[in-house]
Amino acid sequence: MRTGNNQYKLIFIFSWIVFYFIYPSWISQHSILTNRFPGITDQAARSLVATGFIIYFSLSAYLLNIVLNSAIIEKPVIIKINDWPKHIKNNLWLIIICSLSIVLHFHTFSYIIVLGELPFLQQPYWMYDFINLYWHRLFDLPIHYFFWLLLFLIVLIIKKIKMIYLITNYFSKLISQYSSGNIVKILLALAMLFAFNAYSNIFPYYNYYESMPLVRHPPLSKILYLFNFIAFGTSPLGPRIMQFAFYILSAVYLYRTILLFNDKETALSGAAIYLFSPILFSFASQAAVASGTIFFITLISFHFLRFFRNEDIRDLVLTAIFIGIGFMYRGEMLIMFIACFAYLALTRVIKWAPGSLIHLKILLLPLVLILPWMKIGTPNPLVWSNLISFKRLAVIALMLHSQVSSIVFFLFLFTFVFILFTRRDDLSRFFGLIFIAYYFLFTLMEYGEYNHRYLMALYPTVAVFLSQHLYHISQRIRWKHAFKVLFSAVILFLIFLSMVPRTGSSLITYKYKDFETQYFPIDKATDWIKKETGYDARILSLYLPHYALYLDKIYPDRAEINQNKFIFSYTEMIRNILFPLKNLGIYCRENNISYIIFPYAPNNDYPNASSLLEELATMKYLHENMGKEFLKVADFSLEDNYIYIYKLKDNSN
Repeated sequence: MRTGNNQYKLIFIFSWIVFYFIYPSWISQHSILTNRFPGITDQAARSLVATGFIIYFSLSAYLLNIVLNSAIIEKPVIIKINDWPKHIKNNLWLIIICSLSIVLHFHTFSYIIVLGELPFLQQPYWMYDFINLYWHRLFDLPIHYFFWLLLFLIVLIIKKIKMIYLITNYFSKLISQYSSGNIVKILLALAMLFAFNAYSNIFPYYNYYESMPLVRHPPLSKILYLFNFIAFGTSPLGPRIMQFAFYILSAVYLYRTILLFNDKETALSGAAIYLFSPILFSFASQAAVASGTIFFITLISFHFLRFFRNEDIRDLVLTAIFIGIGFMYRGEMLIMFIACFAYLALTRVIKWAPGSLIHLKILLLPLVLILPWMKIGTPNPLVWSNLISFKRLAVIALMLHSQVSSIVFFLFLFTFVFILFTRRDDLSRFFGLIFIAYYFLFTLMEYGEYNHRYLMALYPTVAVFLSQHLYHISQRIRWKHAFKVLFSAVILFLIFLSMVPRTGSSLITYKYKDFETQYFPIDKATDWIKKETGYDARILSLYLPHYALYLDKIYPDRAEINQNKFIFSYTEMIRNILFPLKNLGIYCRENNISYIIFPYAPNNDYPNASSLLEELATMKYLHENMGKEFLKVADFSLEDNYIYIYKLKDNSN
């Protein structure tokens, strides 16, 4: 048994255990069974779900063992860099442009809160809140004290006795025994079945609505944000730093990918175009998951294309691993599985290159992680009729145009056609395939045309194609400084788009006025509520559905806050009561609500989505009824975005 192969098996198995055993997404499945079959008890449903997972996991481990035993993987998962000074010297200009991007982002981290990032923070907060109720109360110490102590001990142990190698060797021996003995397989399956059954019965029961934060999106992003909360508390700064790290690493892997097929100048320009594309630059300092999505796209592309370049099967196995893990970060990563598998099949199987069959088998391994979540999760609905609508097909192109300006957009269109028809290398063809696949995905999505964040997946292709064309033009000019001049002009123009406040109605900048992300002074408004309202005063939060995240910051001691003090309007029951809008005052009086807090951004252009139009209509309704049914008692502004606090006129004296 090859020990090296066992390292890759261990990654697959460990990922499966974390995402499906430890992370309690299965909790929603037993509630589905009890709802459909009323005669089944909760305990029986949990046992059935546990048994199903164990059977699936055992079959997956068996197939994983067969496939990886058929491959000869000579290199370990992690390859060390021996000469760091030389490595840094060879990539000095990449470090410089990444450092420039870091410096230019200092001012964006000064914003306290962004409304668009709240959904991504709230879902792991649900789990953090559950943990936080029990762990740190044991010694009455903050939970992050234990987190940093544990992390310090782990680093110390690894440094002193190289425990990481001991752990991998130990598990490699276990996997070898598992592969060779049927009794060991049976005992392991029974032990896991018992452990998972016990764990699933200990875990608290949640109905379908309460378990939605667990299954709305795959678990990896929520687990990473959960670790951020545990380490740094509920401040959004930790998740923002994590997303910014993803943004920088994406540029590094894009640079390495282009360098596989082009010279260093082309790779450097591609990384710079990526870093200073306005929408990527904007989301780099936000806690939304978008930068992490791009990181997995570039990471997968690098290893997949390096496999074609060097014929090293290790890269193909890593491609499979990162596709599976990437899908557990965001479901849109399914497109990378489809693109990689289709490209491999078209380029290898048709020609029947040596080892094609085992290559396809390896690339099927991510399905071990993907298939269960496709049953558990709640994917975005697809509207297939959009493909026959020219208007819907053009929407994504128009959105891309609004993000990069007319000059860059039309240059990219020309470049896209030119490169696809003139270049025959794997880099151009594969990134062209990714662009087309994601373009059609966002066209099919029900609300894809309203969310500019989705289009970030198109920008690795934009960077690759523009950098290649830029270098091609400079070579035609036949002047030794041509590339430097063109490169500097393009990058300075992109930095201008990213940094300078809005210069036109169709130009997006880092302030991002037009779309889903607005800055609101929520912290100031919450602090006012704490100081100015009584313990028993009830507050209705309109369209701040993730407001609980900030309550934990303002009220660190839960004894200070009345759990019935805040009512959030995002539940379907309350939403049905509040509309039509004339019922708002009636609802507040019937529920003894004294205050209403809501965001208002009069200068933002809201996309044509029904939920956002409801929000805008409600804000205008309250604003227009100022002094009639409601009295404004406080307002807080950040730029031209506001948080208003109203008090019911009947309750004011």
